[in-house]
Formats: sequence, C-alpha cells, structure tokens
Amino acid sequence: MSKDKNLPLKVTELNKKISNLFDAHFGEVSVQGEVSRVTYHSSGHVYFTLKDEFSSISCVFFKSYAQKSTIRLAQGMQIVLSGKLNCYIPNGTYSINVYSFVMDGLGALKKMFDDLKLELESKGLFENKKKLPMIPKDIVLITSITGAALQDMKSVAQARFPLVRLHVLDTLMQGSSAKDSIVSSLKFADKLGADVIVLARGGGSIEDLWCFNEREVAYAIAKCKIPVVSAIGHEIDYTISDYVSDLRAPTPSAAMELILPETATLKSALNSKLANLKHTFKNILLQKLMLLNSLDSKLASLSPKTKLEAKLALLTSKKERLNYAMQDLFRGYEKRLELLNSNLTNLNPANKQLNSLVEISKDGKVLTLAELKKDDVVELSNLEVTRVAKIVL
Repeated sequence: MSKDKNLPLKVTELNKKISNLFDAHFGEVSVQGEVSRVTYHSSGHVYFTLKDEFSSISCVFFKSYAQKSTIRLAQGMQIVLSGKLNCYIPNGTYSINVYSFVMDGLGALKKMFDDLKLELESKGLFENKKKLPMIPKDIVLITSITGAALQDMKSVAQARFPLVRLHVLDTLMQGSSAKDSIVSSLKFADKLGADVIVLARGGGSIEDLWCFNEREVAYAIAKCKIPVVSAIGHEIDYTISDYVSDLRAPTPSAAMELILPETATLKSALNSKLANLKHTFKNILLQKLMLLNSLDSKLASLSPKTKLEAKLALLTSKKERLNYAMQDLFRGYEKRLELLNSNLTNLNPANKQLNSLVEISKDGKVLTLAELKKDDVVELSNLEVTRVAKIVL
C-alpha cells in the first residue's frame, strides 16, 4: 500500500485528481472581482478574466447561460459571479464556468450610466431632435411580440386613430443578445420609410433594462433618419435610449397617445380648418372677381372697337356742330347780303328813277293808260309799294 503511495503520478492522473478534488470540496462558488479581457466568441460563448488587486482567474460564460443574462459584460465592470470551478485536464489549468452574475452594487451601474451619458452628450447625440409628423400613417413598433407592451400600444392606437398602420418587428428586449437584436431592428426599421419608430418594452429591473443603456443602441437610434420614440419601462425608468431618442414616452401606452391624434379632436380641427379655408377662398374669389371686373373695364376701354366708337361719336358731334356753325354762318351772311343789297338798292340812282314809275294792272294783267276805262279797279305798283285805285274819268 505504501509502495503504491510512493509511485509517481502521471500528469493526467494528477489533473484528474485535482478535478475530482474541485468536485468533492467545491460546489457552486460566488466570486467578486473586476472584469477584464472580455471576448465574445462567434459560438456565443463569452470568455473573460476576473481579477482583484493581487490575482486573476479565467472565466467561461457558456452560450446557454450567457444568452439569459440581461447585462452585457464589459471591461472594468465590478461583478459578483456564480459558477463552478473546473480543471481543464489537458493542460492543467483551472477556471470558473459561470452560471450568472450581478453587478457589484448599483453604484457601479450608475457610474457606467453617467459616464456614457456624459460621453454621448458631449458628442451632441442629445441634440437636434426630429419633429414627429402630426398625423402618422405608418408606425414601426420595435418590441417583443410576447410582451404586454405590444397589446397596450395596439389598444391605444385602435381607440385613438384606427387608420394608422402598425408594423411590428419582433425584437429581444433583454438579455445579452438584446443589444444586437435592437440595433438590427433599428437599422431595418429605418429603411421601411415609415413615419415613426417606437422602441418599447414594459418595466423591469435596472439589469433587465440595461440593453437600452448600451453605446451601440444609442448610436443606432441617433443614426435613424426616421423620428424615434423611446418608451422603455415605467415613468420612473430613464435609460440612455430616452435621452438619444427624438421623444421620450413614460410608458408604451403613453407613446401612442403622444404620437397619434384623437379622432374626435382631429375631426374638430379639420372642420375648423375647412371653415377657415372656405372663408379664405371666398375672400380670395371676391378679390379676384373685383380684379377681373376692373381688368375687364380697362380692357374694354383699351379695345380698338371702343376707341373707334368713341372717335366716331366725337366725329359725329363735331360734324353736327360744324353743320350748325355753317348754317349760322350762312344765315349771317344772308342777312348781311340782304342788308348790303338793300343799302345798295337804296343808293342806286337808277332805282330812284324806277321808283317814280308806276305799273298798272288789273286781275294780274298789266295795262297801259290807254286801256283804262271808267270805274276800272286797278293796282298801282312801284318798287316800294302797291295801291288800289278806281278810274273815275
């Protein structure tokens, strides 16, 4: 027996004994330390080192456990992990197979939150908020199809504005894979040409909501060309996504109330706008009609026909005035001529001699003195007067 104890062990035998010793004397262990040298493998496993000020130990977070985690491991995190010691027999190294971990106090999480918030704020990611449309037609909901948040949002949308079209992108809302799932959904949603993107989930612990405090998610939101509304958790829950988004809603239901108009209110506003539009249109129409009438009058006054008619009327008027003037002139000349003729006749010596001559006529027949008989009634005329006489001898 003693002889067997003194026999040298093979390396594999020693490593197996150490492994058995771990199994026999160590159950599940809880270890506190700082995370460093984190590697996310394509297989889904996570490899990292847990250290303190004096030493370190390798850790393996296998996929089956890692995908259940609500927080993504990062350099510098202070955590308390639970797991099982494992000796890797081929090379005699030992590590911890991690089952789960929690942040070592809320102070560490708050520091990470504040540091990232300060970084993003300094880079302007909280500025230049995009304005939401007044009446969105298409809304993309980035959420879990199994969560209560989806049903809440659908109910509010149906009650407020049934005409809106909702497009749901089923997305992981917690766990180590949630960050990548959210980023992927945001990129896809931004290409759909919708009016608004809503990133929504119900309430939870700070660990449950930690994926919305990830740097990659914040930048994915900031790069969206479509307005993004963050509706994470309850009213008291604030995440980095809330600060980066164009609008923060306290709950998923509140997000729909903020985004969608109420049908009755919208109808009232539309009726008011329609009345104002009719009034404005009527005023514009009246102004245009007045302008048209004014232009029509101006056009009529500038028409060649109107001008010709005006010239013709003026010509007719002048013709009539000319005729009247000519008649007046002729009458004047006639009177003047008669006067001159009378004066000339009076001044003519021959007329004076002729005026002493008398013409004797009876019944329109001119007679000589020899033809006169007693009791004949005759007319005696000279150039100036006519007299009736009776022959008595």
